[in-house]
Amino acid sequence: MPKKLDRRISKTRKSIKESFIALLAKKDISEITITELSDYADINRKTFYAHYSSVENILEAIGEELKDKLVAILPSGDKMTRELDFQSLFNSLNGIIDDDLDLYKKIIYSDSHMFILEDLKSYLKEELIKEYLEKFSLNKDINLFYTEFIASGIVSMYVEWFRSSKNVTLEDLGQLASQIITSSMREVMPS
Repeated sequence: MPKKLDRRISKTRKSIKESFIALLAKKDISEITITELSDYADINRKTFYAHYSSVENILEAIGEELKDKLVAILPSGDKMTRELDFQSLFNSLNGIIDDDLDLYKKIIYSDSHMFILEDLKSYLKEELIKEYLEKFSLNKDINLFYTEFIASGIVSMYVEWFRSSKNVTLEDLGQLASQIITSSMREVMPS
């Protein structure tokens, strides 16, 4: 069982993260200094370094938190292969996004978002290969292209949603993504 984080540590990290998000809304990550971030979070530089090694390290930590949340929602093993149920996956993913909508919006609009998105896409590809596509007898090379297509499509659909006028709800986006992936997977899976 993971060790529970001390409340003071958790509070300080939350303050740093919130300050980072507020500054990210005003400027690119490359323009944010540790001094500025520490002042904004009302902590000293030494306290900052006790939690993070750099401003970019905060972004890495946010990416890791997102991956941890994905681990919790991704179906695994037989359940995934039996059900082809991507709708519940997207419902859970939408919940994660909805819980921290402002953070993800600011990340998408920053110039630094590619790092998190590439990492997220790689993680999705690994999980698709490990938990789903390896269970079928697809050619390994075809499998790599297929997982790239699916993972890139998922990430790109959400990025486009953030950049759009949002006439489509997150729920509708999840249903659309689920329909696209499910129907395309049924086309290539052996009977």
